[in-house]
Amino acid sequence: MRTSIFFLIGILLFSNCSSSNPVNISAASPSKDIENIKIHMDSLMSSYDFYGRFSGTVLIAHKDSIWYESSFGYADFESKKQNENSSVYGIGSVTKQFTATAILKLVQDGKLNLTDNLSSFFPELSEVVDEITIHNLLSMTSGIYEDFSRSKTYDISNVVFPEADPISTHDLVNYFGKLTSDSKPGKNYHYSNMNYILLAAIVEKVSGQDYGKHLKETFWQQLGMESTDFGMDQINEEKLSKPHIGLPIQHESPEKWHDSWVKGAGGAFSSAQDLYQWMYNINNTNVLDSSHTSSLFKKYIKDNREHYGYGWQIGTRKGNKYYHHGGGTLGYVCEVGFFPEHDLYIVILTNHSHDLLEIGKSVQVVNVINREIDNILFGEPYKKLPVPQPNVNININKNYKVGGFDYTINQNEKSIEIRAIDDSPSILDIAFVQDLTHDDKSFKKVKKIAEAFGNEDFKYVRKNAELMLKVLVSSKKLAQIWTEITGDKGEFVGYNFYQVPNEKYKSSYKVRLVHQNKEIGLLLTFNKRGKMMGMHIDKSFSFGGPKTVEAIGVSNKLIFIDGFKYGYPDASIIKKENGWLLQTETAEFLIEN
Repeated sequence: MRTSIFFLIGILLFSNCSSSNPVNISAASPSKDIENIKIHMDSLMSSYDFYGRFSGTVLIAHKDSIWYESSFGYADFESKKQNENSSVYGIGSVTKQFTATAILKLVQDGKLNLTDNLSSFFPELSEVVDEITIHNLLSMTSGIYEDFSRSKTYDISNVVFPEADPISTHDLVNYFGKLTSDSKPGKNYHYSNMNYILLAAIVEKVSGQDYGKHLKETFWQQLGMESTDFGMDQINEEKLSKPHIGLPIQHESPEKWHDSWVKGAGGAFSSAQDLYQWMYNINNTNVLDSSHTSSLFKKYIKDNREHYGYGWQIGTRKGNKYYHHGGGTLGYVCEVGFFPEHDLYIVILTNHSHDLLEIGKSVQVVNVINREIDNILFGEPYKKLPVPQPNVNININKNYKVGGFDYTINQNEKSIEIRAIDDSPSILDIAFVQDLTHDDKSFKKVKKIAEAFGNEDFKYVRKNAELMLKVLVSSKKLAQIWTEITGDKGEFVGYNFYQVPNEKYKSSYKVRLVHQNKEIGLLLTFNKRGKMMGMHIDKSFSFGGPKTVEAIGVSNKLIFIDGFKYGYPDASIIKKENGWLLQTETAEFLIEN
């Protein structure tokens, strides 16, 4: 059983907040070879479908023409009903762009001002709201601390999750009572569902309509978006692609919550064609006038490497402007975006995600698919998953030693079985048990820092951090965050480094901390002076994998280990001149007879 210790995989503990100057990349032009795009898209998506990593619909459109649209997997795994191009999915936070557009339409019609204070609508929410404007809510700069389905701490027990019974807008807005703030409005970016819940409540107050009804009458019906609505209970069950959670080998129905709990921030449902119509009409100023359309896509505040507009992330892809937003909720993950200068639109909708604790891995899969779609659209090389070739003939049935451990590899008609013998770790764990060293003179200090994390000596950790981190995080705060993330670990047993600096990762180490109750993977980065710049939970780290793992012979010289279906990174066994070689994400091991 793998150990899950953090909420939303890849969560940041702390890191260097300085950013490098953006690299100027000349703008590429998309390919116009539609048939070639279709061929490559089928090849890409079929590879993900083969391994059960994608269940959903993908659409690519240019101007008013759909270039590619195809669906994969099941709308209902139990009945084996397949997803169709008309299937309707939960779109999570993509809902925010509907909310932002509704607000700007009210501004355009003279019924609101972006400078209106939140206290004008909800004075009961404390004096904090006196300084918060509608603009602050839209741009995620309100500083409001309270939130639904998210937390500014790292403790999942602090997260307020939606419940199964509906909640009124009034009760939703007043759920926390008096709101508090952790930063001055307009100063800092912090992604928050509460901002858009409050905006939806403002839409209802000003329009005099229910939020969903207002969106339907103002936008969706006007644009012919017949499959779009707010709330799963409003969707025709025949069209609904039901949500499923778990690894690719699991298809469980998630615990239901009522979408009214995230009104304005999530809870909308739509189809690929409807979302394409939405983006197309937004981009061509058929929804708002040009002035208010441009307001959606201004760079109001820096969001990591990109900027946040109003309900949209503002970035670049292939040197071109790219406006997009993702959504993730129980059983659903999606990404929609477009290249405004090329009138080029991408929709990715899925109905099978990891469970809530690890939904970030499903988001990562969608992001990887999106990146490869970009490569296809711009005529660049892309990477698909290795699908078996016909007539594969591999002779590998033997006992082997890998990294000093014993394994049996047996081939049958459908797959290749790799079994750990006696006390040997799972073949998936082997990369994490290696104990690497480094000849750098600062390695002794790095080892002491790793040991300090294990013993929770955060005074030593902070002492050896660079100045920026010392300013941002006190030893006491660091200890609090660490405890919230890692929980009850038990006694510290030891550590080993499973990645040290190399040509690809020149200043980072990955260390496995072994405790009595759980194991943790850390990514540590250092500057040239040997001071720690940052530390992340290693999102690739897993431990306690199955003793027996199935692999697939892709060609006579390649065996693919689908680690993803077990919750691990993928691995490959490759035939070289001197024998077989196991390649993992972080290491290579000779497979010895």
